[in-house]
Order: sequence, then C-alpha cells, then structure tokens
Amino acid sequence: MNTLVRKKFNAQDIVIDGKTVYVNCTFTKCHFYYSGGDFQFINCQLQEPTVTFTGEAGKTFAFMQMVGMINQAQPPQPPPAVAQMPDAGGVH
Repeated sequence: MNTLVRKKFNAQDIVIDGKTVYVNCTFTKCHFYYSGGDFQFINCQLQEPTVTFTGEAGKTFAFMQMVGMINQAQPPQPPPAVAQMPDAGGVH
C-alpha cells in the first residue's frame, strides 16, 4: 500500500485503485476514475472534481441512470492509460 501525505494535485487524472491512501491531500480540478472497491481519502480536499465510473462501478452508475436515480450526462473520454480498464458495458 502506497501512502501519500500532504500532496497537491492539480488538473490530473487519478485512478482510484485501492492501492494508494491519500492523507491531507488537495485535489484541484482533478478527474477521478473509479471502478469500485476500497479506497482511502483521509482529511483530503477536492476542489471542482469530476468522476468517471468504470468497471463494476460503471455498471452500477449506468443502472442508476436507467432507473432515473441519476441524470443522464455524457462522460468525458478517459485518457489512454485508463482506456484499457473495463468499461460499464451494456445494461442487461
């Protein structure tokens, strides 16, 4: 497990993969990619974040949109390093 303390991130792509613990970090205009599972953000500040849900989290997000729990929105395109992560796929 990697722990990052008091780091500042500005306009970066952050893949939340459960392998990093963020403590007292500041994220400004960062884009987060979350596929489900554990994560740890301890006393962090997020300023103007955006999020793309991928994998299992993406499937849950798609289902919630389908049943009207979340407004439909066009997600941003992931960067090449994230594009290989499993996507939400079709809703069955």
